[in-house]
Amino acid sequence: MKKPILANAIEISLYPSWILWGWLVLFSILVLVAIWISLTWGWALSLTMLYAMYVCVWSILTVGACVIRQLTVTIYGDVLITDKTNKQWRVTIKASSVVQGWLMVLHFEDVQPVSLDETLLLANNKQAWQTRLRSHALLILPDQASAAALSDLRRWLKWGVTFKRY
Repeated sequence: MKKPILANAIEISLYPSWILWGWLVLFSILVLVAIWISLTWGWALSLTMLYAMYVCVWSILTVGACVIRQLTVTIYGDVLITDKTNKQWRVTIKASSVVQGWLMVLHFEDVQPVSLDETLLLANNKQAWQTRLRSHALLILPDQASAAALSDLRRWLKWGVTFKRY
């Protein structure tokens, strides 16, 4: 039997990041300004249309991508992630993960489904989990969850301990 290593489970509900969307919009504006400044009118218009089509295709293709809605660290130190369809996955966080005060990039390995149905499905097709969970990394910015929950996660990732809140 496993021994508990945490006093309480750490649960983080993740939300879309306004910081990330802001950077994407700013980058798109800069790309379009650079196109319109450096090229003639005809080329600039055609590249603007091509860029708009690229953005549309990219957004359509990523709509079906797995979006991680919740990250949970159990009292035993197991890490569970929940996707947008409420499927839970047990993951191991690699040591190559980046943990800073303003940014966390968590690298996953050993992605295993929690439910028995998913386990039986994946036993038949070892690459099937990639259709459900495309990425092995999770970017967490400060505006994606509560400050207290992010602080607990950061503390656990750096030192493997939690402290009481007063």
